[in-house]
Amino acid sequence: MQQRRSFLPSFFLFFFLSGLIFFLSSRNFLPGENFFQNIFFSFQGGVFQVVHIPFGFFHNNALQKLQKENLALQAQLVHEKQLEEDNAALRDQFQTASIPSTSLLPATVIGAPQFIPGVGSPENLVIDKGTKSGVVGGETVIYQRNVVGTISGATDWAAQVMLVSSANSSFTAKTVGSHAQGVLSGEGEGSMVLGSVLLSDTLQVGDIVVTSGSEDGVGKGFPPGLIVGKIISVNKTPSSLYQSARVQSLLQFNKLTTVFVIKGKE
Repeated sequence: MQQRRSFLPSFFLFFFLSGLIFFLSSRNFLPGENFFQNIFFSFQGGVFQVVHIPFGFFHNNALQKLQKENLALQAQLVHEKQLEEDNAALRDQFQTASIPSTSLLPATVIGAPQFIPGVGSPENLVIDKGTKSGVVGGETVIYQRNVVGTISGATDWAAQVMLVSSANSSFTAKTVGSHAQGVLSGEGEGSMVLGSVLLSDTLQVGDIVVTSGSEDGVGKGFPPGLIVGKIISVNKTPSSLYQSARVQSLLQFNKLTTVFVIKGKE
């Protein structure tokens, strides 16, 4: 009996509150049926934020750390690949070139001004050696026994290489097979022409063209016997005194990463 009496006040209070809420809701005194749902979800959202923020903080830190480690690993792989390529270039150069290794200065290609891949061919390259390394204008740049070009300008820490195919490049050259001599002129866009060749000389497709030698007293200019390229076509007119041949370098200038400057005599 005592328990029933203690229960009745609670029952009437609950009944009263329920009726009051129903009355207020039916008279639009409460802000709609979602009022209590909004209170509940706001409370739930607050609890979620309290729990989620520390988790997100630690998750973001771990992700950022992983990204940094991945970038460092990629940079290390690129560095090791570059060292591998540089070492291979050095080994090949000193095994194939007849020029003393003490006269060769290795340099890395760091740029090709105004060159757009897939649109044209480079006219100049920029290397990471300049006057601080003893590089001066007029020195020859090679890769293995192939002519790359000449130094056309230098700053303290860099130098520009005018490619052998540049429109401003011109020097004497000859063929290996028939020893036909002429003037090798660059035409730009990777094209070269061996011109002013006597009609009586023999020019053949596939013959290799080399430098005749144009070094001055201090070692600037092209040493003899460097490979310029190979003949890909011959232009011969019987009524003309001279003939010419189109020449293509054996190198892909846009893919060079390491070259060698032939140092002049001190």
